[in-house]
Amino acid sequence: MAGAEVYGALWFELATHAMRQEPYAAGLADVMVAAQLREFTRIYARLTTPAKAARLARLTVAVGQDLIFDLLIDRDRRAADAAVREFSRMVRRELDGGVIRDECR
Repeated sequence: MAGAEVYGALWFELATHAMRQEPYAAGLADVMVAAQLREFTRIYARLTTPAKAARLARLTVAVGQDLIFDLLIDRDRRAADAAVREFSRMVRRELDGGVIRDECR
């Protein structure tokens, strides 16, 4: 998350421009959301159904972006890292049916 601490505020500022549908920010929706959703969906689809992969991808992007947002505001890196670890365990349980494989730890 070191990059998030350096560039995070700019990321969220640009997101605001995309939310307002500013013409110069038209391509940001793909970079900021759609590309991440596609990639997480692709990865998760190897381990579950396409529908479940899409739902987990949306959740992963949302949780990740919010944890970065929180970190930028409260600077509590330990809490953010702990939340990432816990969320990762939750996703693994969903993908593995409760069994966490060693290579995923």
